[in-house]
Amino acid sequence: MPRLGKSFITALDIGSSKTSCFIAEILPTGGLNIVGIGHQVSAGIKSGTITDIKLAENSIRAAVGAAEQMAEATVDRVVVNISGCKQESHNASAEMAISGHEISPRDIHRIIAQGCSQLQDEDREIIHCIPIEYTIDNMRGIKDPNGMHGKFLSTDMHVMTASHTAILNITTCLANCHLDVEDFI
Repeated sequence: MPRLGKSFITALDIGSSKTSCFIAEILPTGGLNIVGIGHQVSAGIKSGTITDIKLAENSIRAAVGAAEQMAEATVDRVVVNISGCKQESHNASAEMAISGHEISPRDIHRIIAQGCSQLQDEDREIIHCIPIEYTIDNMRGIKDPNGMHGKFLSTDMHVMTASHTAILNITTCLANCHLDVEDFI
């Protein structure tokens, strides 16, 4: 079977009662066309956390295999949920001087990274850093500062973290199934 390219996305939901896999083609319009579906009774998973890696692998392989068979292709990367990884939600903020120059995507990336760095912890893995709003020189409520000018840029953001150990166990389990993690959700 051929490998799927970048115009496809594979989602894997590792749950306590079932493991589901969906393969979708990304349409030029931005929509999705489901081309493969697979599901299997979960084993080795309790409350969304892997408790037996070999049993969990079997459930994942069966669900992904069924979706691949329906799609008539193989996958090598997945977007996977983290429902049982002891997620935590945090608010963070960051500020940096931009000296009046035009704000670039690089500046936006730097300030988000700065805000996320406040929550770095060896026991936690950062999953998402979502800007809520930006402020330029005390003007609040800016949704996209790209291309704007100012002396100081700040952001308030929402950061999701998960247990590093639980993420490592999922990553290891998926690697044993010859799957790379494209992203966690």
